[in-house]
Amino acid sequence: MKLTFSKEEMENYRDTHADSLATVGYTQKVKLLRTQLPTYFLLIIDNQQITMIEQDWKLKEKGISVIHLSDINTLTVDRIFFQHRVKIKTTDKVYKLDVPPLNFGFKEYQNNLINRLKEISNNL
Repeated sequence: MKLTFSKEEMENYRDTHADSLATVGYTQKVKLLRTQLPTYFLLIIDNQQITMIEQDWKLKEKGISVIHLSDINTLTVDRIFFQHRVKIKTTDKVYKLDVPPLNFGFKEYQNNLINRLKEISNNL
């Protein structure tokens, strides 16, 4: 069983759903109880949209959601302990995600993702 995404997988998803300049990173849905199975997402952010590729706990693709940047009402990025919590509000849905600080090889991807989300938040 895989425990995390590889850099190659994240870059392949990015190249499939956006251009090579898009930002890609790994997140998970906020869990209210520790006993819940995690839901993972790959976030791919380009100049027009955020593509959320949902994965199950075995890291198999379940579905794809697209959020156009023009549809976002509010986007907040807060630091909670060692990770960041992202809340994206559109007119019809709210997304709550945690960005874990994967320091072993993914730090650059995660930092780029957080910085890009903060940039979008500042431009709203």
